[in-house]
Amino acid sequence: MRKTVLKRAASAIFRVARDNRGNTMAIVAGAIIPLTAVIGGGLDVARAHLAQSRLSQACDAAALAGRRAMSNEDVETAKPEANKFFNFNFPQKYMGTASFRPVITKPDTGTIKVTAATTVPTTIMKIFGHASIPINVDCDATQNFDNVDIVLVLDTTGSMAQNISGSNVGDSNANSKMYALRQAVMALYDELKSAQDQLAAQGLRLRYGIVPYSSTVNVGKLVYVQNSNYMLGGNVTYQSRTANFDKKGKFVDWTYQPVNYDVTNYLSGGTLTTPTGNNGGNVNMTWGGCIEERQTVSSINSGTSTASVPTGAYDLDPDYIPNSAATKWRPYIATANNGTDNSYTSAVYLRDSSANSSSGSVPQMACPQQARRLGTMTRDQMQTYVNSLFSDGGTYHDIGMIWGGRLISPAGIFGGDNPSVFNDRPVNRYVIFMTDGLLDTGTSIYTAYGLEKIDKRVTGGWTSDSDQTARHKQRFLISCNAAKQKGVSIWSIVFASASETTLKSCASSDDQYAISANSTELIAKFKEIGKNIGALRLSK
Repeated sequence: MRKTVLKRAASAIFRVARDNRGNTMAIVAGAIIPLTAVIGGGLDVARAHLAQSRLSQACDAAALAGRRAMSNEDVETAKPEANKFFNFNFPQKYMGTASFRPVITKPDTGTIKVTAATTVPTTIMKIFGHASIPINVDCDATQNFDNVDIVLVLDTTGSMAQNISGSNVGDSNANSKMYALRQAVMALYDELKSAQDQLAAQGLRLRYGIVPYSSTVNVGKLVYVQNSNYMLGGNVTYQSRTANFDKKGKFVDWTYQPVNYDVTNYLSGGTLTTPTGNNGGNVNMTWGGCIEERQTVSSINSGTSTASVPTGAYDLDPDYIPNSAATKWRPYIATANNGTDNSYTSAVYLRDSSANSSSGSVPQMACPQQARRLGTMTRDQMQTYVNSLFSDGGTYHDIGMIWGGRLISPAGIFGGDNPSVFNDRPVNRYVIFMTDGLLDTGTSIYTAYGLEKIDKRVTGGWTSDSDQTARHKQRFLISCNAAKQKGVSIWSIVFASASETTLKSCASSDDQYAISANSTELIAKFKEIGKNIGALRLSK
């Protein structure tokens, strides 16, 4: 009997061992705990990763804001702004994090460093003894300590005495475009003053050059000081006139023709005396500094490629060193009578054709304020300079850009002043080209290219005003590209209600071209340029 019971019990146990239909519940029950740990841990880690990402963003913002705010390398001046930006981007208790305070230091000159550490509370993992996950950040912001060279190429033509609607109000009028230009330049200066001071503290520099332009530029004395042989001295031919007298020596009339004048004394600060006054009387002139351009080619037209400077166009080559009469600049023979009525005394006269003539006329002429070579400037120096600008003459964009590129080029006649590296740091180069409108060329203007109707240096033969303008547009674009190929970044700012594609094409990018329809917009644009040029760079 006992054996039978034992056999039945053994048989039952054996059958249960072989039957696994009820084991699933037991297996699941045993797996709940590790599954909960895995899934819950993943969620907690994801939350920590999100908090870490936001903490990094706050750190970057704080470091950059602190670096902008730091004055005179004093880290205490950076802390309020850095803390404000950190707390804005990562408020205390964000995602339940533990309270903490970011640490703001200055480990190196010009650098703000931000570190922060906190913990993110867990939800599931705390069941298993892990109540929080640590997160931390470490970042810094450093001023982009590169040297900066800026050349301002400024339209100072006659229309700058107008207001935006075209009414002539005078340079000093608060509604004139010239007045707005002065304000805009000073706004740029003020925007960059902090960067200028910070660079100076590092033994680096921010320099300004300025090229006012109209129908020519006033650069001759800068060239002459650099090397007197770069200016064409001795006998130089100009379109002028000679007096005719009868046998008794009485004045009869004029012959309008090419005349040679010895400009040697004129260039060195002396007087040029020409017998072109009333009844053949002498006229004495002193050189104001404006120039006639060196030799060019007349083959450039609207179809010419702007990718490179054509052979023989020495005027468009920013780096060609004068070595012959064809490659030297000639003095512009016109002297301003005073600074108020824009009148000039000159020995240059216009006539109807290239042939000698018994009739002629005084051409329109203008000589703007002397350009300024690259150099450091105080605010007072900049203010004094822009206050001296005056409006006069036609609008030749090409002559302005030619000399803007020449003044800033690391090669050429001013190349020795413009190294690509200064005190072991690179030099960033910028040209800010500002005009109030379209090219305004004409047949009766004495320009940097003489009298086009007679000299034909640009057109090669008289066609029309529109053809002459088209040729100058193409020359302008060639000079823009020549500057860009030297690593110069160009801003093209038009102070008008409309513009043309030529001015936009000159800019280094679409973002560096703008139309300012009023003085407020012009000033704002110059401030924006200052922010871009002087912007900080974030390093981590």
